[in-house]
Amino acid sequence: MDITWGSIELNLLKSMAASLLFMGLAYGGSALFHRFRPAKGYPEGLLIPWRWSTDMVGQGIVLGVGIYGTVTFLGALIFWIFPGPEHPIQHLFREGAVNSVQLVLLFLAVAVVAPVTEECFFRGFLLPAMDQRWGEGIASHLAALLFAAMHLDPYRFVPLYAAGYMLNRGALRTGSIVPAVVAHALWNLTGFILIWISSWGGIR
Repeated sequence: MDITWGSIELNLLKSMAASLLFMGLAYGGSALFHRFRPAKGYPEGLLIPWRWSTDMVGQGIVLGVGIYGTVTFLGALIFWIFPGPEHPIQHLFREGAVNSVQLVLLFLAVAVVAPVTEECFFRGFLLPAMDQRWGEGIASHLAALLFAAMHLDPYRFVPLYAAGYMLNRGALRTGSIVPAVVAHALWNLTGFILIWISSWGGIR
């Protein structure tokens, strides 16, 4: 695969555009929900709001460790049965196609922007909206399926579905998206660091 210097920046711009779309849908959808279904008892803002506390952060860390272990196990099992392509970021590192500035941008996109924006949409808006329509059980599975499908990665669909389901249950249990954001960030960050370490020489 021929990787040009600008391909990383282009993909990052696409990621940022998708992130802005997620945030707009999350807060815009929540605002419409509040307007047309005000009797459901949700606070203003996201349907499952930000509720910061050390306990929420701690629960997020525990959840993140569980998600990373689950995703790693399922991914290894699938790869053992059906050997497939390496992770796109791992390919970039192995090809030496990432410089230090791009590494920082990738880090921010993976460990900060994606967890915040995806959790605001999937756990902050979509999940509770589905919960009101179909109940927690169906909502948890359906939102997880959409979360996995959104990544457009059939090979990793099952691990992503499992992660989405665990994030859904965590958000519904705590009534906050903070644990989900922390868990998502920890999961992404751990994977990013391990891919980087396993690809020595991939940074120029």
